[in-house]
Order: sequence, then structure tokens, then C-alpha cells
Amino acid sequence: MNMKNIFKTMLIMNSLLLAAPAIFAQAFSQKTMYVLKADSIKQKASVFGKTIYVSKLGESLIVLEEKGSWTKVQVPVTGETGWIKSKSLTKKKVNADSTSADTDEIALAGKGQEITREVIMKPASKEGSIVTVDADTDEETEE
Repeated sequence: MNMKNIFKTMLIMNSLLLAAPAIFAQAFSQKTMYVLKADSIKQKASVFGKTIYVSKLGESLIVLEEKGSWTKVQVPVTGETGWIKSKSLTKKKVNADSTSADTDEIALAGKGQEITREVIMKPASKEGSIVTVDADTDEETEE
């Protein structure tokens, strides 16, 4: 090996040694979050961005960056990167197979909110009155 090749080899090795701490720090500091509510992953952090992937309830995503109400993520199964609304993610692992709750209920529970009962309001037959429908029992009460 001549001096020119030795110098090139040393320069490459030195560059790798200098970059190694940053590479290892990034690899070991990966933040994983879980999909709380299935949502589109967009090319850019905007509702108008092109959808590149649709996340599934309970799916794990690798967090790359946070920007306002959006989180840049990588989808481990495809390697794609894009932006998802931060409210669709949670730090808590979601087991999508073991629940009969809908995704809205799971989303509220993942955010630490307790769900007791849902009430649906609809117009009544008499002017000025309201019909309340209990979503658990489907009982209607006109007030």
C-alpha cells in the first residue's frame, strides 16, 4: 500500500469514528409510539398532504420529529416516513385484538379520560323539546 492509500484509509476510519457517537445515540434513543386511532400518514404535516400510508389501531411507529400538532414517524413494516396527527398517537401500547371498544373510546381512554356513557341528542316531535337517546340502552326520553 502506498502512502496515498494509507492516508485515504486513515481519513475514512477517522470520519467513521467521529460519526459513530451520533449514529449510536440516534439508534438507541428511538422513541416508539402506538396508534391510538387509525389515521392517515401524510407526505407533509398538513391535512392537504398526500396520504402515503393509513395506520392501524395498535400499530407501533418510530417517532422522528414533532412539529406543532403533527409527529413525523417511520412505519417499521414499510420503512416509509411521513406525518401523522399527534392526537392519534399514545405512549401506551394498545392491544387492538383484546377489546370490543370502538376506536373513539380507545382514543379517549389512551388520553387518560374515563368513558361512562354516551348520550345522543336529536330533534323532538314537539317544538321546543329535545329527545335524549341513551346509547347503552337505546331508551328515548323527550323533554
